Amino acid sequence: MLRKALSVCSIAGAAMALNEKSDDVLASDELESVKVFLASARDAFLERQGLGDFQAFLERKRIVDASVELALQEWAEPEDMKMFVRCILRAAVAGKDYYELLMLLKDSDNFAVARRRLGMHGAGYYLRRIAMTYAEVSVYIYDNFYHEAGVHFVAEVFPKKYKSSGTVAWSGMPYYNAYEGDFASGMLSGLIYQVTGQVSYDNLAACVKPAHVIDETFGGAADEILKKHNPNLMAGVDMFYHGF
Repeated sequence: MLRKALSVCSIAGAAMALNEKSDDVLASDELESVKVFLASARDAFLERQGLGDFQAFLERKRIVDASVELALQEWAEPEDMKMFVRCILRAAVAGKDYYELLMLLKDSDNFAVARRRLGMHGAGYYLRRIAMTYAEVSVYIYDNFYHEAGVHFVAEVFPKKYKSSGTVAWSGMPYYNAYEGDFASGMLSGLIYQVTGQVSYDNLAACVKPAHVIDETFGGAADEILKKHNPNLMAGVDMFYHGF
């Protein structure tokens, strides 16, 4: 939550520094839409096939990925020698975490389960289903709904849904269960930090009412700003304005 808020503020700040004649706020990644489509299709496939170990692996891998991303940022722009050393240590710990996750995953039965279920039908079956859903997926993509396109594609190609299963005893996740107002208070904490430089968790969840409205406002504004184009930026700023 806090990390998303920081990203939103950083992108908004960069946008203000660019020339007004520029069509894009930031240079748009040409493969961004493909990444969104593939990631959503992958997650939908694992959920429908009930590959619980693969899902648990990816969920924990995302945490390590975030640590690596932070290490790379500290490496690129170290403020002092302490930060430089910290980024090296952070990267080393992340490497160890990757290794441990892979060692756990290799003992999972999900590999055999996925191979068996995919082998139930021949290539011709999957090609026919892909051809049948091509037009519908194309409409989603044309409307820039890449996440929805990925989910719909998998649902049509793999219509049968299985119960989640796995054989690996994964450790618990390093965070607590979300409570009402948790997302909104995290967004506000990020904004407070960007403006004042102070980190504050003074039970903000009890101060933001109604929480679901703020969740929708901040979440929608963040999604718009992260699209990196001027029309989306203006829409995001407008949502922030009306939210406040």
